[in-house]
Amino acid sequence: MHKKKHNIIEWKLIRNFFHFRFNVWTSVSSILVLIFIYIYYLNLPDLIIFPNRNDFNYEFYTDSANGGNSIITYKNVSDSAIDLHFDLNEGFLSPYVGVSIVPKNSNIIDISNYNQIHIDIKGQLINNIGISFYIPNQFIKEASNNPELCFHTNLEILQGQNHYFKNLEKFKIPDWWRDLFFIAGSEKIKPDLKLVNRLNIGSAYTPTLESVYSIQIKAISFERNNTQLTILLLTMESIVMLLLIIIHYWKWKRKNSLAPAITIEYKAVDIETQQLSGFLNYINSSFHECDLTLEQVSKQTGINQRRIANYIQQTFGCNFKTYVNQIRINESKRLLKDSKLNMGEIAFKVGFGTQSHFNRVFKSLEGINPSVFRGDNK
Repeated sequence: MHKKKHNIIEWKLIRNFFHFRFNVWTSVSSILVLIFIYIYYLNLPDLIIFPNRNDFNYEFYTDSANGGNSIITYKNVSDSAIDLHFDLNEGFLSPYVGVSIVPKNSNIIDISNYNQIHIDIKGQLINNIGISFYIPNQFIKEASNNPELCFHTNLEILQGQNHYFKNLEKFKIPDWWRDLFFIAGSEKIKPDLKLVNRLNIGSAYTPTLESVYSIQIKAISFERNNTQLTILLLTMESIVMLLLIIIHYWKWKRKNSLAPAITIEYKAVDIETQQLSGFLNYINSSFHECDLTLEQVSKQTGINQRRIANYIQQTFGCNFKTYVNQIRINESKRLLKDSKLNMGEIAFKVGFGTQSHFNRVFKSLEGINPSVFRGDNK
């Protein structure tokens, strides 16, 4: 009888909710607005970078600007492909070549409506591709000798796969660029995607120097993945409906005084142990990501950045960056002793963006260069 009475009350509450025009109009209006937003982004056309010879110039480059000796043996841009054949030669720490894409009729590429880049690419003897875009330096006034900021990410080339998608949130200012122009690692800079000057695509972290390297690009476009947008819109609509229901229930309860107080008994969980275990496990399983940051760990584990930093300092006697680097160096020592991977491959596998950065950190923590360590432990 008691259960039946509550069912009647719930049904009356729901029916009463839709008797109020404010509730109905607010619900319908919010749904229509969110549908309009979703349709707008769903029908947003892709920004075609290639093939698009009417709007863009395609210029080839090598590492000669950095004292390298790599050469391009064949280059061609047609309506169906960008073909690049080249030899990577010693001279620069990490030899490279690539293609730079520059807009013809304006100084910028506006990619602010997009959240991923799509590349149809394949390579011969190429394991990794570096993708960079450059924007005017509007953030670091002290870097007056640097008119641009570089945002970079790496793309691992897999055998039998040609289509690749990369989220634009993965593009970060690389360590070598920060070192070159004295940009502090703590400086968090988000790119203004309305002001992209050019896009560079080229070889990166090639393990061995051989001949007959090639890259063929058949398509480049900026696109929008609406999965996160869908989740966001559904969440927003749920919040609107929940607020309306709460307000309506509160008014209905005041008027009818029908809702008894509800008490829920539960056993409190051990938050401290779970949280500390959570962020340490996350760091220990994600150290190989070169763009791993304190902010990312906090976001993924839900733990305050200051708390993470204080715990690491009190427990391990170092800051967050040193803790991560120590894990990376420990893993690199194992690879130096137990594998035949070269220095560049090891640096990349344990989470360093460049071999030079790996060498500096290894020597600062171990007192010797990684090559000396390998020789001593053969």
